[in-house]
Amino acid sequence: MKRSHEYQLEYESRLALRNLLPKAWIVRDKEPDVGIDMEIEIVEGEEVTNKMIWVQLKSTGNTDTKKDISYPMDTKHLKYYEGCQLPVIILYWIKSKNEFYYMFSQKYIQEIISRQNPKWREQKTVTIKFSPESKLDHIEKLNSVAIEGALYLTKQQLTGNVQYWLDGIPESNNEMLKDRTLKALLFLKNEKHHEAIEEFEKILRVCTVFSTERMSILLNLGNAYYSLSQINDAFKIYNAIIELADKLNEKDALEGKSAALGNIGLIYSAKGDLDNALKYLKDALKIHKEIGYKQGEASDLGNIGLIYSAKGDLDNALKYLKDALKIHKEIGYKQGEASDLGNIGLIYSAKGDLDNALKYLKDAIKILDRFNLIYGRDIIQRAIKSIEKGTGDK
Repeated sequence: MKRSHEYQLEYESRLALRNLLPKAWIVRDKEPDVGIDMEIEIVEGEEVTNKMIWVQLKSTGNTDTKKDISYPMDTKHLKYYEGCQLPVIILYWIKSKNEFYYMFSQKYIQEIISRQNPKWREQKTVTIKFSPESKLDHIEKLNSVAIEGALYLTKQQLTGNVQYWLDGIPESNNEMLKDRTLKALLFLKNEKHHEAIEEFEKILRVCTVFSTERMSILLNLGNAYYSLSQINDAFKIYNAIIELADKLNEKDALEGKSAALGNIGLIYSAKGDLDNALKYLKDALKIHKEIGYKQGEASDLGNIGLIYSAKGDLDNALKYLKDALKIHKEIGYKQGEASDLGNIGLIYSAKGDLDNALKYLKDAIKILDRFNLIYGRDIIQRAIKSIEKGTGDK
């Protein structure tokens, strides 16, 4: 039986990639390859690093690489990548030149596709574009992409804890800084907060960092203290970030300042000082709107909604949470969307509107199930059971 041209190209692209990768790296073919062709685990020296990526291979015989390379991607695959817990890298192989071009899919989906076309999920295919600068001209780039991908996804997952995260560190060219930051963030993700604090403090001692990167590290350090309920230490660090930001005249500094303001708002909320909590969160919201940082804006709106709920102002709570939900849908941030839906459902339940409560709570569970997300699931499921038990709804 004769192989199709597409099958032959895919087979050759796998061989080309294996020839490019260091022999020590661990490569596993995915069977069946439903949207993912390979799993690659990076090895440094004799050490397995736990830096792991999934790869989807696409290929062509020849194309012009002096401009962006367009490829029509099945929407079902992009929707699948959106919820993956490992970085998914799309590699485009040009046979005539034996060149690979790469794309970190989850970041591209959230920051390019979802912003340019919020309704892309309704299409059968979506055209993605590889820039000439994305050429995989040396293998260290793939190592850097693996680190950046892990950092990006770790931060996205941690954002579900209604804390704020600054995006400056992954853009740094300092490989030691990125490596150590990933290690510290993984400590945070796994609730090893003392180890995270030690690692962040070590970064400040041994790494050369710019002012905005220092703000990022301080912010995460403050979050680690916050997670340990060491509120006074966290409060001091967040205020230090604001003082540092006021000395700089950069957009990234404003982003760090708004994050610190938001976290101070959360501290006041935890202390029961809801008026001060609203003041700081609204200050953060103002900055996020000014700099166009949509995810920060949505987080502020959601947290303001929760504070109005705590104050008993359920109408204002719904208004802010629905505004947050709209943005999270636009940017494709599924954990935020599920959290907003769950909180809206809980508020409708408190208002006695059980039909709307069940609708929003069940919509939240659908998203959590579809994208294998955990945060908030137990609370939402208990609320659904309580409502169904009280209403006899099956």
